[in-house]
Amino acid sequence: MDFIKKSLLTGIGLACLTTEKIDDLGKRIVKEAEVSREEGEKFIKDLHKQSDEARSRLKKQIQETVKKTLTELNLPTRDEYDMLKDEVVSLKEQVSRLQDEKEKDTKK
Repeated sequence: MDFIKKSLLTGIGLACLTTEKIDDLGKRIVKEAEVSREEGEKFIKDLHKQSDEARSRLKKQIQETVKKTLTELNLPTRDEYDMLKDEVVSLKEQVSRLQDEKEKDTKK
């Protein structure tokens, strides 16, 4: 049972399984291994726990990889982008006011 369990608990594979597929797979293995009901329930519960942990590890690895890649590309963060966008809007307003003032002065 431990050998089967360990071979199933591969990171990405288990992380990608849905709850229903984990249940089906666990039940099939429990049936083939001919274990008690309690052992089978524990095995399936362990599969779910390992799947959740693998999913969390995978998510964290993806986030770290994306963050590292964005840093290497020297792309602005969302906050930096929003700050620059606000600054552009403010500068456009200032230019518009200055143009309006210039037009008023030239009409005098």
